[in-house]
Amino acid sequence: MSSKILPRIRKLILLALLGACFYAFGYIHGSLTRLPAGTDYQSDAKHQFIQQTQTPSIPRDHASGKLIPIFNDPDRIVSQIRVVKDDLLEYHVCRYENVCVSPNETLLFTTTSEAAAELEMKYSKCYKKSRSSLSALDRKFCDCFSVQVGYRFFAQDPQRPLPAFETIPTYLIYNWLPHHHLSHFAFSTVHFHSVLQHQQFYSLPKFKRVIFQDLPPDGLTDYEKAMWDIILAGGKLESLQEIQFLRRNASMQCYKSIYSSKQSEVYARSKADIDVFKKSAEKVLGLDITNRECPPSRTLLLVRSNGTIQGNRMRTMVNQWHVMKLLEKKGLTQVDVLDMNGTMSLRDQAHMISRYGLIISSHSSQLTNLLFAHNNAAVMEVGIIYKPAFRNLGLMARTFYINSVGHKPERVGYWYRGFYPRISRECNFTRMAQGDVSSCPMSTKEIEAMKNSDYRVHLEYFEKDLDLALNFLEGKCWRSAGWIL
Repeated sequence: MSSKILPRIRKLILLALLGACFYAFGYIHGSLTRLPAGTDYQSDAKHQFIQQTQTPSIPRDHASGKLIPIFNDPDRIVSQIRVVKDDLLEYHVCRYENVCVSPNETLLFTTTSEAAAELEMKYSKCYKKSRSSLSALDRKFCDCFSVQVGYRFFAQDPQRPLPAFETIPTYLIYNWLPHHHLSHFAFSTVHFHSVLQHQQFYSLPKFKRVIFQDLPPDGLTDYEKAMWDIILAGGKLESLQEIQFLRRNASMQCYKSIYSSKQSEVYARSKADIDVFKKSAEKVLGLDITNRECPPSRTLLLVRSNGTIQGNRMRTMVNQWHVMKLLEKKGLTQVDVLDMNGTMSLRDQAHMISRYGLIISSHSSQLTNLLFAHNNAAVMEVGIIYKPAFRNLGLMARTFYINSVGHKPERVGYWYRGFYPRISRECNFTRMAQGDVSSCPMSTKEIEAMKNSDYRVHLEYFEKDLDLALNFLEGKCWRSAGWIL
């Protein structure tokens, strides 16, 4: 009896071991082709569509906001910061009074060294977890600054008078990154343009001077000059008399009052604010991007063809050929592959981007040109993880914006070879695409590595995102027999 049963048991054990091996291999390898367990990609994608089409608008006829002071101790604090009490627009405009500004900080004055030390200690919590222990008013102070651009409390010397404070109405576009970058310039100036649409709410004066903190010594590039022309036209800055650049090691400039707004990767809070910018761009650059519901029936694949980023790769799509074949399979025959490099003028780049209804790109400063994309164009930003910088721009510029994430990093070095199988198991890429970064546990070092890595497009993920974009375009173009010709 036992002689018949034992071989069968051995056979069952062998089959079980083989099955376990195949399962383990499929789990590790198959994680590259499956969504995380429990994820309903299509329902979340529909939710993303609803979110984009129901973005609330900010009323244009709002009354002036009530300005309140941050500091209530005039005997010890000479400087003052005023903010709108109920800032429903959330541009966080701050009016600094009796302050001096330099290329990397704002100087606030106190009457005693004890007061300066006390305030330094108190507001050191601004960029820490202990920020929650601050009062709501003190957190408004924190919202007037950033980690990159600091502040310093300085005790007035009784033997020396305070500096002379200029009274010319001035706006400060401050340095929020360690180095100057074209897309950051565009972001900061468009943010300023958006703020100017709400002069009454923020009680803004007619500015006669604008100061840039983060410009290199040679000033504006041709691209930036053209961008500034659009800002001047749309922001109605007829009273502006001069633009100044705070250079490294420059002497401080002191003001009775100077305005600024903390930029947090937000081009605008309202589509109507970007509408004004796009209308201004149409006039200055001769575009037609806001008058038709159906965008042009052409597809653009933006690529990076030169340079590296912080010693890493260029966020290159290594299987671009397979992506092109997939686009062809979907009936997209008019696909252009372009690199809008720094040698092209803003006018040329704007006219180029306005010709396309579907724009596909890695995370790149080239996406700054979404400011000039056709209304209702569909945009796919493809990469490994979610990066928020251009999503706000895409949504406010009335494009249908998709963060296509969860693609496989390539050429990242030995230490990150096991990274992708792990995040494929642990991350909810669909929630990440909605901006929920907490849905994917990663260290700061891993995030930085993945931000700039080359990647291999996960064709299944990409196709689902592409279908979502095409469905949107077909819906916008049904009166003209569809978007795909």
